[in-house]
Amino acid sequence: MTRSLFVAALLIPLGACAGAPLPREGVHQPGALLFNGYANPAADCYHCHGGDGSGTWRGANLAKRVPTLTAAQIRDVILQGKGIMPSFETKLSSAEVDQLVSWLRESFPSPAPPKS
Repeated sequence: MTRSLFVAALLIPLGACAGAPLPREGVHQPGALLFNGYANPAADCYHCHGGDGSGTWRGANLAKRVPTLTAAQIRDVILQGKGIMPSFETKLSSAEVDQLVSWLRESFPSPAPPKS
């Protein structure tokens, strides 16, 4: 086996198992079901962001990213992709994107403004 085939054989499994979904029995919200690939296997967000959104070597920790974005910006990232994140425009319905955005905003809220 050549060295490049050996390296590829090692890296392919690593790329495929970056993140794991949350256990199905603990996931109930429509957006969480999508995020974890249960409601639509094409919505495999957990592969890169982990089932809880905490991130992997392939995808950002959403607790740090989502609070800084508006709902429209989150929707745009899902639909158009960003950096190495692919577009999900042809994989998700508008209603599914809305469910993901709603779940992400609820799960990773913007910080409350300081009290005066």
